[in-house]
Order: sequence, then C-alpha cells, then structure tokens
Amino acid sequence: IHRGLFYIGAQPESWIATTGKAASFRIQTVDTSGQVAPNTPLTYTLKRVEWVSKAAAAGGKTTWVETISEVMSGALTTGGDGSASLPFTPARGGSYRLDLQGSDSRSNRVLGQAWVYVSDVSYVNWRFDNNDRLDLKADKKRYKPGEIARILVPSPYRDATALVTIERGRIISRKVMQVGNSSVLEVPVD
Repeated sequence: IHRGLFYIGAQPESWIATTGKAASFRIQTVDTSGQVAPNTPLTYTLKRVEWVSKAAAAGGKTTWVETISEVMSGALTTGGDGSASLPFTPARGGSYRLDLQGSDSRSNRVLGQAWVYVSDVSYVNWRFDNNDRLDLKADKKRYKPGEIARILVPSPYRDATALVTIERGRIISRKVMQVGNSSVLEVPVD
C-alpha cells in the first residue's frame, strides 16, 4: 500500500553544515516502482528547530520544549531526471528540518523530510537527555579509507575539556582537547 503515486526523497549534501557557508539538499522523486518521477512540483519549508529546557518542580525531571522557526519556504519542480537541489546558507547553528510536500494525480498528499546539523561559534541550544551521553553527528553515513570524517559534537557546555578516543575493539588513539558547544572534529579514516 502506497500513500501516493510517488515518493519524495531528500538528503543534505553533508549532514553537517557551518554557519555562513553554503549548504544544500538533494531531492529526488520516484514512482512506486522506484522509477524516476520527472517534473514533479513540490513545496518546501526549511525550519530551524531549537530545544529549550524547562526546569521541573522540586524532584521533577527537566523537560525539553521544541521551538520551531521558519527559515525559508517556496516551491520547486524536479527536473526530467526527478532530481532537484535546494541551496541555503544557514545564519545560525542548530538543527534544521526540511519538509517537502507534493500532490499526485489522485490528490494524495505526499511528504518528504530531511535534517541537517549546523555548527556555530555562538552557543547552540542542542537537546540533551540527562543520561551522560552526547549524540555525535557525522557528516555522512559511510566512509572509505583515506577520507576525513567530520563529526559534530553537540555539547551542552560552551567550553569543555574532552577526552577524545578513536576505538575499534581497542583504543586506537586518544587526545585531550578543548571543545565548544558545537565543535566539529576531523577524523582520518584508515
């Protein structure tokens, strides 16, 4: 069962972007058999998602409230190959969500979504759970030997001393370094 007669796929060029530097999303439309769905009109909204902590009553748990602000919106049409590109330059760090919407010939609403994480020298209010863990964000899902992995460290601290280790069954390397609230580490892939 398919929601519509086509699907919308979207992915950032890199999962990590930097404030003030150009970034973009790749968009692809395909039919229900995986073939290109050409010349498909879509609307889009790019939103910055920020989490604000709300202190709980005594003995309670801190909760996070999602605050969404629209960055840009508009319409686009995929090309004859079903693809499109949506460039943007983030002005602030944080989590950005691209929401895409289209309609098929049966008036079914078709949705697509993608995220990108933006580092900044200014403080970014990343969402955190009280479990002593950081949710690292890599710039892509897979790497080949010789590539450099860019890893965003969304930290709750403006400045911190971090022990950074590279591990694979054992500790391969370790170093102590200063990190900020949205530092990006570059890690060679061997």
